[in-house]
Amino acid sequence: MKKKKIEFYKLFKPIAEDRKLSTNAKLVAMYIYTLASFGMKVTASNLLISNSINLTKEEVLEAIETLQKNEYISDLRGVEYKKNIEIHKNDALKANYYKFFSSVLESDLHILSKFLQVYILSYENFNSFCYSTNKDILKDLAFEQFELNFAILQLKRKKLLTIINPRTRLRELRIGKTLTKNSKNWWDKP
Repeated sequence: MKKKKIEFYKLFKPIAEDRKLSTNAKLVAMYIYTLASFGMKVTASNLLISNSINLTKEEVLEAIETLQKNEYISDLRGVEYKKNIEIHKNDALKANYYKFFSSVLESDLHILSKFLQVYILSYENFNSFCYSTNKDILKDLAFEQFELNFAILQLKRKKLLTIINPRTRLRELRIGKTLTKNSKNWWDKP
């Protein structure tokens, strides 16, 4: 029986907003918490996790250590009677989340740009517009100002981001298309 590929992962807002977590740690937490939200046990190896979310095996290992240190998970895959990763912050599963589509994970964008792209798309998925200020985005994604500037610049250079009414209180951010690894266009609203 062939496993079905996950269409999108759930980046729960408490995880996205946690300043103690790196973007890589947030991605690994997103992977683990998404599976937990579907009632699945996480038994995957670091290599499988890395292939699923487009990180290296070493980045996944470091992220898992960070998540354990911050009490998000316990890695019990080496424990005979458990053999899985357990989550500790079950309340996060009840929170709102950003839909992190697999095609965004597979893109060649920098990880910061992927997070911003998902943030803006979350508004469009609800047939709304993203009027968020930089201050809101910095809080919601736990970015620093230079990280946000970098992400905006990369998305604009790739012609993925359009800013309507820049430098006004009615500034609107729109994502026009998403590129995958193979540079194919993708656009799908759930």
